[in-house]
Amino acid sequence: MAVVLRAERYNAYDTSFGHTTFLAMCRLNFILCLLETVSFLADGQQFRGAPFLLRLINVLLFLLDISFACLWAFYADYKIFEDTSGLRRRAKWLALPALCTVVLCLLNLRFDLFFSLDAANTYSRRTPVVFLYLVTYLYLMYGALLPLFCKHRNRRTLFFPVGTFLLPVFVGSILQFLSCSIFS
Repeated sequence: MAVVLRAERYNAYDTSFGHTTFLAMCRLNFILCLLETVSFLADGQQFRGAPFLLRLINVLLFLLDISFACLWAFYADYKIFEDTSGLRRRAKWLALPALCTVVLCLLNLRFDLFFSLDAANTYSRRTPVVFLYLVTYLYLMYGALLPLFCKHRNRRTLFFPVGTFLLPVFVGSILQFLSCSIFS
């Protein structure tokens, strides 16, 4: 990921919506990896400010996760239809679940809605986290199924690498859900 972002500095001339959205997804992915590592290291640690830091990092993880999924839906829509005016019309409906999720995530800064921290500063998920997974998977599925339903639009949909992109995301999030969720 770092190599892609570093190499992109030399290709600053492409300012198309698809290119900038792809770069935003790469940057979000890089930040998510860093935050996930910091969250893992801070879990259970006892130092001044540790509970607030862990809560803030986990809220940021949820916010960036839903932002990434929403950007993926925008990117897939743009790549299939190649129409920014149509995307603008659909964007308000596409972004609505993400905006609702962002508000709920911000509430988690104060209340234990999606996750909680115990006295030992250990992170645990709560039942409503299933809502976040649902919204995230709806965005990912929108981007995955759109090329299948729009094959007649243009030939580019035949080469849209949905499986290559989404398979690691699905496998990783399912494993994380099973190992860190309310069901473990």
